[in-house]
Amino acid sequence: MEIWPTSIVVPAGFRIGVTLSGRDFEMPGDGPWPVVYGIEQRGNGVFVHDDPDDRPAGTFDGTTTIHTGPAAGTSILLPVIPSPV
Repeated sequence: MEIWPTSIVVPAGFRIGVTLSGRDFEMPGDGPWPVVYGIEQRGNGVFVHDDPDDRPAGTFDGTTTIHTGPAAGTSILLPVIPSPV
């Protein structure tokens, strides 16, 4: 899975929610949607994954299976940044 870096600081006691999807997220329904760099902003930002050279259909048009739970051996590693003294 591709996860883009961010600069969000989560306060102690808060929770982090992670949503995994087999495609770029797009808001449903009709626009008008803002356009940035020629890309219609439907919730996915400017980082879409539809370039036929970078994402050839023969490689990227399959089924994505996500295994979860204690027996799956999956994890996500997040840094812990100590608060300034």
